[in-house]
Amino acid sequence: LAQAQKPMEEVPKSPTQPLRLRAQTEPSQLRGRPRVILEEIGEARVAKYGVRVLRRRFAPEVGELPPLAQRPNGTSKLLAKSFFERLLSQQIELQTSLSADVAAAQWDIRHLCLEHLLTIRDDAADFNPNSQSHEAHNSFLTTIDQRLRDLCCQKFLEPLPEVPQAMRPGLGHIALLVQGAAAVLTGQEPEASSFATSQTVPKLWLLRSPVPSYRALLVRLAPEDAQLEVGDASASTTPSSSSSPRQSRQTSGGLELRFLLPEDMEEFEEPVGVVWDHSKCLGRDRRLRWEIATVSPPLSVLEELQAVEKGSAASLVGIGGSAGIKSPLGQELVECLERRKTAPVLRPTGLVPPLPAK
Repeated sequence: LAQAQKPMEEVPKSPTQPLRLRAQTEPSQLRGRPRVILEEIGEARVAKYGVRVLRRRFAPEVGELPPLAQRPNGTSKLLAKSFFERLLSQQIELQTSLSADVAAAQWDIRHLCLEHLLTIRDDAADFNPNSQSHEAHNSFLTTIDQRLRDLCCQKFLEPLPEVPQAMRPGLGHIALLVQGAAAVLTGQEPEASSFATSQTVPKLWLLRSPVPSYRALLVRLAPEDAQLEVGDASASTTPSSSSSPRQSRQTSGGLELRFLLPEDMEEFEEPVGVVWDHSKCLGRDRRLRWEIATVSPPLSVLEELQAVEKGSAASLVGIGGSAGIKSPLGQELVECLERRKTAPVLRPTGLVPPLPAK
C-alpha cells in the first residue's frame, strides 16, 4: 500500500525538444529527415506575404509600373481609366472609394497586367470588406484575386493542354502560398517573425500534383535578391532541361512551376522540400499546417512523396487505408452522390416521397 501511494516520478522534458506551436525543425522518427513545420497561421495571411514578395520583385516602385492597356489606335481599353490611375499612384485608397466607382471599375480588371494586380492587392492586404456596406469592395477584391492567380499560373507555368482553365487559378494560389511560406520561415516578414526558423529552407518545394496525368508539382522559389522584370529568362532549373518536353518552360524572375512525371523524381541534385499538407477548415478561416521534409541527395524524393500520398489517403478515411474511388468507401460515396442527383425536391408540405428503388 505504501508503494502504491508513492508519487510517480516525473520524467524531465528534454531541453532540446521544442514546443510545436510555431515553425520549428524536428527530425522525422521514421526516416531521419529534418522537417520544418509551419502551423497556426491563416492561409490568407500566407498568401498575402506571397503577394508582397512578388510585388517587391516585379513592381517595387509605383512610378515604374507599365502603362494601362491600350487599343492599336492609342485609346484606352479601360472604361474606368481615371480610377485605376489614381488607385495605382496611391492618390486614393480602395477602402475609402465609393461603392459605385468600385463596382464600375470591376469590369476593367481583366485588362490589368500582373504588376498592376500585385500593387492593388498588396495595398489592400489589410482591408477586410466583409461588412454589408462593402459588398462592391468584396466583389472587386475577389475578382482581383481570381485574375491574379490566373496570371501567376500563366507567367510561371506553361499553359499545358492537360491543365484545364478552371485549375489554373488554383495553381497560381499554390505558387503564392509557397512563396509566402518561404518568406515567413526565412524571416523576410517582420510581422511574422515568431514563425521564422533558423534552419535552411530549400529552394525547391514538391507538392502533390492536382493534375492526374502528373505525379508532382515542383515549385522553384525566386532568389531573395532577384529584381527581374516579367519576360526575363530565368536561371537553369532542376531537373535538367533534358527532361520530358511535356514539362513546363523556364519562367521569369526565378519563380517556376513545373509538373513532374514519375521518372523525373530521381533527377534532383539539390535538397528538395516535400510538403505534407495538414491544413484545416475552408475558405477565409482555413489554417495552414505544412510539414516540409527536406530530402537531400542521394535520398529518394519519390519515397517521401509516396509517404505523403499514403498519409493523405489515410487522413481521408480516418482510420488508415485507401480512400481511392475504387475502394469500398469510395464506391459507397459515389453511390450516395448519384442518389442525391436523382432525389426529388422537398415539397412545401414537408412530405418526402420515398427514394426510387435500385
